[in-house]
Amino acid sequence: MIGISFIFSVILFTLIWVIFRIKFYIKNKPINKIREVFINLFFIYFLILVNLTMFKYGELMLDFDTRFYINYIPFIETIRMFNNDFADIHIALYNVIGNILLFIPLGFGIPLLFNKKNKLSKIILYGFTASLTIEVLQLFTPYNFTDIDDIIFNTLGTILGFIIFTIVYILFKNTKIGDFIKSLNSHFDGNLILKTINPIATMILLFALLSFGLLYNETIADNSSDDKLAIEVLGNTRVEDYRISRDFENYKFFLSDDNEFIELRNIKRILNNRWYYGKFNTSFEIKNGDYSIMTLNEDKLISGVVFGKNKDAHIIEINFKGVKYLENLIENSYFIVPFPNFEKADNLTDFYNFFSGEECTDLEIKFYNKDGNECSNMKFA
Repeated sequence: MIGISFIFSVILFTLIWVIFRIKFYIKNKPINKIREVFINLFFIYFLILVNLTMFKYGELMLDFDTRFYINYIPFIETIRMFNNDFADIHIALYNVIGNILLFIPLGFGIPLLFNKKNKLSKIILYGFTASLTIEVLQLFTPYNFTDIDDIIFNTLGTILGFIIFTIVYILFKNTKIGDFIKSLNSHFDGNLILKTINPIATMILLFALLSFGLLYNETIADNSSDDKLAIEVLGNTRVEDYRISRDFENYKFFLSDDNEFIELRNIKRILNNRWYYGKFNTSFEIKNGDYSIMTLNEDKLISGVVFGKNKDAHIIEINFKGVKYLENLIENSYFIVPFPNFEKADNLTDFYNFFSGEECTDLEIKFYNKDGNECSNMKFA
């Protein structure tokens, strides 16, 4: 995953916005200054909308995994949230109400600034298009998946904003407030979506180019040898501790041993031709055990890798949620053995009990000697 700061994005988006507004000023003199204030307030709303939907943790995390998670069935995820015994009911309410409130300014602002767009059907189209755009962009982030419920609630918020504007306008139509609202209106009658494509598309394009530049700078060429990759992952000072590597799915693992700790680090292949090192590692002290596990989390999927230093075992058996995998081992050698499959997190009941030594039905790991008997001297760290 590549992280991009929201502050950096605000600077970039604002710079592009200012350039487009200056071009507008030059072509459309004189300028309605009060209306221009509201136009810029609408841009600030746009930044807030982007922050709350794309930069949830202060930065945008770009994930180049090929797994896309899309829910096409209305309300199934919302119902699941409310029925989940482990989820806080306030979080479920926040998700529903928040998605509605977030788009009320859009439904209020469009008819306020563009009187030719003062029709419910057009407001629904604009709300739906804006929400759909956000949901599609969220496919490239690791903490979100595209959900039809978000689009429904966002569009509902846009409709609610339009209703609030209509009520306000009817109540104050023949007052100074009504005159003020009329003074903000533009008689633009073109396609508002096409009108906003230029600045927004420019923002997205430049943002994407800078993201790929950052991606290139923080990744490693796919044709690099394992020894060269080990230097990048472990560093020059620790490359002498490098012992073995192993490929699994889109990952490559590197095991090192400094005679005190055995450590496993991984890199991930992205865009088919670059390796990304996310600085995720697992280690254990040699005197405390012989093997450990690095868990792999792919959004709603979980797998893992067993690693360590073998004693006299000839076979390792991993049983992960009923799927069994056996692999031969070499005595007194290091090993990296991945789980046989990825499993949905919702299907796991007591997976993490394994790490605390409690009874675990999701995961079982056994070692066997050359006679086929279970080894009792391989200790989990």
